[in-house]
Amino acid sequence: MKERQEIQEQKDIIDEKKVNMIVSASAGSGKTFVMIERILKILLSKDKEVHANLDEMLILTFTNQAANEMSQRLETKLMEKVDENPELVEQLDLIRVCDISTIHAFCQKMLKKYFYEAKISADFELVSEEKQKMMTNKSITRAVLQFKNQSPQDYEELLQYFSTTRNDNDIILAAMQITSLLENQTDADLWIKNFSTFLYSEEGRKTYEEYFNHNILSFAKFHKGIFADYINKANDEKLKTNLRKIYDMLDEVRDSQNFEQNRQVLLAMSMPRLSCKNQDEFSLAVISFREKFKDKLNKLKARMKFFGFDNEEELKSRAKNIIDSLLWICEQGKKLYDNQKQKKNVLDFSDLEHKFLKLLDNPKICENISNSYKYVFVDEFQDTNPVQMQILDKLGSTVMTVGDIKQSIYGFRGSTPKIFQDMMERFSNGDGGVAKKLNCNFRSNKDILNFANMVFSKIMTAETGGVDYAVDSKFEPRAEYLRANSPSVQICLTQKTTTKNELVLDGVYDLTKDDSEFSTNQNLRNQARVVAQKILELKSQQIYDEKLEMFRDTNFSDITILVRSRSGVDTLCEELIACGVPIVASSKQMLCSFAEVLVLVNITKLLINRKDDVALTSALSSYFGGLSFEELSQIRISFRDCKKFCDCVENYQSMNDEIASKLKSFFELLDKVEKINQYEGLAAAMKFLVFESGYYDFCGVQANGLAKCERIKAFFSLIESNADTKIGWLLEYFESSEGPQAPNFSTGERDFVGIDTIHSSKGLEYPIVILFGCEHELFSSRPQKFGYSPNFGFATKYVDDEGVEYNSPQYEYIKNKTRQQEIAEELRLLYVGMTRAKNTLILSGNCDFEKVEKIVDNEDVRAKTNYLDWVLGSLDEQSISCIRLSTNSLVANNDDFYSVELYSDDGQKQTAHEKQTPILSKGMTEIEKQLNQYINFNYSYKNSINLCQKNSVSSLAFDDDFYASKNLSPKRFEKAEHEESGVAANDVGTLYHLIFEKIDFSKQYSLSELNQEISTILNYENVSLIDAQKVQKIIELLRPYISGKVFREKEFIAKIRQSEIVDGGEEDSLIVQGKIDLLILGEKNYIFDYKITKINDENMLIKKYQKQLLLYKLAVQKAINQNIDEVFVVDVNRHRLIKCQNI
Repeated sequence: MKERQEIQEQKDIIDEKKVNMIVSASAGSGKTFVMIERILKILLSKDKEVHANLDEMLILTFTNQAANEMSQRLETKLMEKVDENPELVEQLDLIRVCDISTIHAFCQKMLKKYFYEAKISADFELVSEEKQKMMTNKSITRAVLQFKNQSPQDYEELLQYFSTTRNDNDIILAAMQITSLLENQTDADLWIKNFSTFLYSEEGRKTYEEYFNHNILSFAKFHKGIFADYINKANDEKLKTNLRKIYDMLDEVRDSQNFEQNRQVLLAMSMPRLSCKNQDEFSLAVISFREKFKDKLNKLKARMKFFGFDNEEELKSRAKNIIDSLLWICEQGKKLYDNQKQKKNVLDFSDLEHKFLKLLDNPKICENISNSYKYVFVDEFQDTNPVQMQILDKLGSTVMTVGDIKQSIYGFRGSTPKIFQDMMERFSNGDGGVAKKLNCNFRSNKDILNFANMVFSKIMTAETGGVDYAVDSKFEPRAEYLRANSPSVQICLTQKTTTKNELVLDGVYDLTKDDSEFSTNQNLRNQARVVAQKILELKSQQIYDEKLEMFRDTNFSDITILVRSRSGVDTLCEELIACGVPIVASSKQMLCSFAEVLVLVNITKLLINRKDDVALTSALSSYFGGLSFEELSQIRISFRDCKKFCDCVENYQSMNDEIASKLKSFFELLDKVEKINQYEGLAAAMKFLVFESGYYDFCGVQANGLAKCERIKAFFSLIESNADTKIGWLLEYFESSEGPQAPNFSTGERDFVGIDTIHSSKGLEYPIVILFGCEHELFSSRPQKFGYSPNFGFATKYVDDEGVEYNSPQYEYIKNKTRQQEIAEELRLLYVGMTRAKNTLILSGNCDFEKVEKIVDNEDVRAKTNYLDWVLGSLDEQSISCIRLSTNSLVANNDDFYSVELYSDDGQKQTAHEKQTPILSKGMTEIEKQLNQYINFNYSYKNSINLCQKNSVSSLAFDDDFYASKNLSPKRFEKAEHEESGVAANDVGTLYHLIFEKIDFSKQYSLSELNQEISTILNYENVSLIDAQKVQKIIELLRPYISGKVFREKEFIAKIRQSEIVDGGEEDSLIVQGKIDLLILGEKNYIFDYKITKINDENMLIKKYQKQLLLYKLAVQKAINQNIDEVFVVDVNRHRLIKCQNI
């Protein structure tokens, strides 16, 4: 791979004198490279003012992974330069002790050092995010209970406002959101004092009235311009007269008028009908625009009706009382939470920032820390929050901040892109430092970058995304990729399935026939099948590898699917697996959102309250109860006089039928579980329930069975790790919105397609990216009763004496400002997702082809609600026409850098209208002769024709003739011993390989010691699948050979002649890659290959793996220029070594 050479923009940053600097670095622009080069420049500087050692630098990154990568890359750079710069030896010694870390790790280090001044224990621990959520939820819940007891009337008002089900969940959720907001304020008490009810003050009223007045003025000004243009072009006098009426109506909105005057003008507007004699194209276009204008006007009017209530002061007073009540709960909850932390001697991430910031208030300590660092480097600066910014300001060192506001996607964690924006503006004006920009891109091929430029130039502006992309941020392609045959950007659209609900009576909606949820799920499945088809298509093609500077076979691991939300990922996984696509899916969905876990939670509820009707119904209708809904109905109607369902169940057990028998069996099981819980604890009780009943195996054989089992194990793990927590609190945490998340899911293959969220992909890159579910609605349609903003405080709806709600101007203002921020963040998320791709970018979504023009006609970015609408609105007219006509498009513009592919809802590709090629009518005899020669041509090296330029060992190793000559099909459909748990053979093989990779061959293990070591290596998961005696015997067999250098799981890439691999092969070389299980180099050189196989016959085993082992031997011999003396197959199941002769 060619070494990257710095370009002028990078050189300007690297060579900049000692000065505060902010760098706006677009995706793939080499910001880490620039930062490291600048650090090296400072280390080598002879200028005492500029020079600094590594231990005089503070280098802050956003994640621990990024910190490790920065450290490794810096060490590599120093080692490259140390020969020509011997003074760097000292810096290499410092690399292990210098401060390269996240800001949280740095704060933690300083608090440990100055614990006495921070008034904390020196041995404090950091609480996990999961535990923090649980503790916070517990504290808020207790605070709500205290509030209920202390202020019952205010509690009733709060409950009436937030909940229709008479429970505290919505109150708790609102309090949790406020608590999260306050954590990111430098002084929460001061913020509450200044901002909590700001919008209910006179100054707040001026703020939101100015905002809404600006909306009216902008609306009027924009549309006046359009109607003025129509008036000038209109030839029809009647049409022109009506257009003037609309123009004059808009002209009554004046800059000089106050908000209330303009609001009244707007509300008084009425639309005249537009009619004309000539129905020409222009007139029809004007009439069509009038309808769109009327719709926008009515929407704006609706927003202006939330003013001028007769009893507004009374309504304001109630709103403020609701806010004050919530703040009291938050304050009390924080006290309870702080007490919990103090008892456990733990701090959370927010504590690290706030306590360190407070520590810096001590002038002496602040000076000591500041003097320790001449330079501070901050990566991902766009994700900084106000507390972190104040820490950086107090350190006072020369700072270099690097980031990209277009990649600020952590607003939910309190990051504030305005911090980056404001510093960029100040430094650009020479106030406090210098500002630099990097828009060059070394990651993606130019087609992807051209597509990104086309899309974001249209949708990302200063108003919508905080940056004018077209002016300031267009990519400059720098990566050198050879282009594949297909376009680098592919938009795959699957026809949306819609089901229309019938009206059984005029105006009556039949809820029982509402299958919209089914349609949504079906659309998801259809799209997933199309993506699976596309993946298998990509797998059969080659991809350009910029490191090897050549085309190679595409691996599954080259492909990553990115999703905006984890909702629906299970369905995506099911369909991909069904189509034969191996996957690993990162999952952060709530654990209790999965049915196999929820039923366990409900049975846990029954252990403390058997009168819980909801939990009882769930348990009885599950695997454990085995009752159908019809049988549950029979129980209910048999005892109509009983008020509670649990009483019906109790009475029904006296009956003598199958339903009663099922009930008795269920309660016998529940009694056993309850007894075990009483004496051995909840974890033991639930494990008995799951394993003794066969529930674990039942889940394992279902679709997505492996994932279901992993989630059940995660449920056990959480119970065990919270053994000291009361069951009631544990259940509340499980079901809360901040509850535990489900584990990742894997099909177990080594070569797999990754599935992750766009958020998790930040900072990463992949050869092929598929953005799945681009039609997913981005903004919640669930009605919200409470709004908040870090800049403007809180707002609620108005509620009158009858409990009727009204949108208040304060609430409407917060809602609009929040939506603007959400749109900006979603645009940035789309940018991050699209810029992860190096070779190929695929955008996938469901679309109603016939309605696509409605999407394009609406040019207002803020009115669109999903990524697909934003992307389609950026395409050219030809592509949109192809979608509307349901024909595939490959000619989006003259450069052909993207294509649009259309699929029907059954996954079939729509056929395009193709030009007919004329058939030759003469000269066929000569052509036939030539064709005959081509067809009968005998290629000298025909055994090599199926070999690719680069091959994995597995693709070359197995001889098809061997399989054809043997009947290897099983005589009975019986599971292997290890498969009884639902785990496949290759998964078990992977576990054994992992053990042999980590185990100490030199150590004499007892069987109990070995079992403990295996458990540690496997992280206590799937230990039951491993036979420790087999491992012990293999170690004893291998120990005599262990000497010299030992390499485990050794990867290799080697050039091997085709003639060495296949008989009759060419002399040209192929690139072969693979991994050797165990390689020993010493007085004698050995290769060992572990096999977990059912084949007993040694000769058959050797024949099966002969070519694979030959490739291993050839590759190693070429690498070390020495002979391999012996090659062995290690038969793990029969604990034997089989020497391979004649290899």
